[in-house]
Amino acid sequence: MKDAARMIIADHPFGVGANQYVVVANTGGYSQRAGVAWNYTSRSAPVHDTYYLVTAELGFIGLIGFLGTIVGLISLAWRMLKQRSEDESNELVPGLLATMLVASVHVSYEWVFMHFVLHYMFAVGAGMLVGIRARHRSPVRLAPALMPIPAHSRAG
Repeated sequence: MKDAARMIIADHPFGVGANQYVVVANTGGYSQRAGVAWNYTSRSAPVHDTYYLVTAELGFIGLIGFLGTIVGLISLAWRMLKQRSEDESNELVPGLLATMLVASVHVSYEWVFMHFVLHYMFAVGAGMLVGIRARHRSPVRLAPALMPIPAHSRAG
């Protein structure tokens, strides 16, 4: 499948369009020339490397955007490791960094990043990193949550 993706990338450096890999690989003869087995599970699945898949579908510009997102989040988490804070983010940031690192390596072996569940998990991790960073950079510190006023002490 990687050979078919390489051929598509060579012929279409700007990509074939989002979600068009399987169609182009089959109708363009790329899967056949690459020796991909002719059965439903092989010919209906995209290449099992998200980096190749993004490049084949969105071109090198899409790959630069994808890598920029991954590298940006990893570098943000790495810089945040050096900062010390007195809250729970000391425990969250290493876990979020590990999540980003494992996800970026794992997608080079599988195309699971194309499933919406991993998109949600990745977006939650990215949102937590950005939120923690924004809270640490904010000059305003929020007061701790106030205890609710008991009903019997309210003036009424």
